[in-house]
Amino acid sequence: MNLKATTGLAALIVAAGSASADITFQESFEQAPGSTYTMSNQFDDGGFDFFDRYAVPDNSNGARDDFKIGWDGAFGIIGQDHDGDGFAPTQTVTISGIDISGQTGISVIGSFGALNSEPDFNNYEASDGDGMRIYANIDGAGRFLIGEFAPNATGFSDLYLDTNGDGVGNGPGLTVDLADFGFAVAGGGSLLDIEIEMTSTSSFEPLALDNIRVDAVPTPGTLALLGLSGLVATRRRR
Repeated sequence: MNLKATTGLAALIVAAGSASADITFQESFEQAPGSTYTMSNQFDDGGFDFFDRYAVPDNSNGARDDFKIGWDGAFGIIGQDHDGDGFAPTQTVTISGIDISGQTGISVIGSFGALNSEPDFNNYEASDGDGMRIYANIDGAGRFLIGEFAPNATGFSDLYLDTNGDGVGNGPGLTVDLADFGFAVAGGGSLLDIEIEMTSTSSFEPLALDNIRVDAVPTPGTLALLGLSGLVATRRRR
């Protein structure tokens, strides 16, 4: 029986430096897409329009070489200016069929990064929908938003965690050093699907993703109640 609640984003935050999580699933993109995860597209024009799995750190491209810290293993996902190469501005990484039978207190944790404090270029634009959104789907009942990184203003800005579900970034910011954020998945069931939407519409809007994990029943003493209404946000600089 699917006990998923479909309203509200987070209520807890996992404090930095807390005890190790009980990780029941991990995807670090060490294998090519197709078996354990899929990508909506893979493309690279050799310049500043791309969405693909890369050996990291990737010093071969000036739009990807900023991301040096926080990778897990030898590969990760990076995208930029998706529609500049004729594809949709939003590209998706999907992980399907994660066994969560009998598990409670489920969280999805990932390592996320984005260009920050670049003085010479306009970065992410709220009007274009730039940012990253994390969705969960339990037993095929329909996906629901569990986390989002968005600009903090109507114009151009860096990307920040949205802690209250209004689509505006107001929490910790993403940087070129990938950091861990975790998001609560309300309820339970048998199979969990995770979708990470990455939207980039211009150059100098790179988005980085790695090390997706599922954590069940967090270790006692590591959670601090925020009383927000739905988004478990974890930030840990690696």
